[in-house]
Amino acid sequence: MMPNEEHAPRAGGRGAVLQLLKAETNAMHERIECVVPLLRPGLKLSQYGDYLKRLLGYYRPLERQLAGFSGEWALSGLDFTERLKTTFLEQDLAALQMNSGEIADAPDCRFLPRTDTLASAWGVLYVLEGSTLGGQILSRRLRDALGLETSSGARFLNPYGEHTGSMWRGFAGALSGWSRSERSDSQVVLAAQQTFTTLTAWLEERHDGRGTAGA
Repeated sequence: MMPNEEHAPRAGGRGAVLQLLKAETNAMHERIECVVPLLRPGLKLSQYGDYLKRLLGYYRPLERQLAGFSGEWALSGLDFTERLKTTFLEQDLAALQMNSGEIADAPDCRFLPRTDTLASAWGVLYVLEGSTLGGQILSRRLRDALGLETSSGARFLNPYGEHTGSMWRGFAGALSGWSRSERSDSQVVLAAQQTFTTLTAWLEERHDGRGTAGA
């Protein structure tokens, strides 16, 4: 569920910030793959449900933080509201027979990346948007392993469907355009790294069975 630009559609005129982000987060991308259970043999429905619940606890508070920059992103041609994914996680959990009370009570991560500047918000969104690039592959895996479709519990993994490529190109173009005028690439990279680090810790904690106290 994490970004892998090797599988991303090519976008002409992509700015240097995207190349820098890929280089500076590559090792973290590889690390987080070790704690994502979806490609492991013998995946169980309960494991998938636990994974979605954990993601909900990360995306829900983080998207609240990012929503504060919607106006600034709009000036760069990016509609943040069409990129929200918390609702898809809630819909998937409901499809897996989790009731509304359990969904509402899912613990939120208390250690999130900082989003006190627009540059840091771009870095966080780079990770969240990049995670959609492998979604179609993961969706096929869930269909084969668990019989799940986007309409029956796998919507989060493939939120944009056939529009995945154009959505990524739109994000990449908006970030590159903003970066060329703002010159804040180091802040963008730091926030992306913090996102990988905090999300890995949050998922690892669950994988290791150490409770839900935070990342």
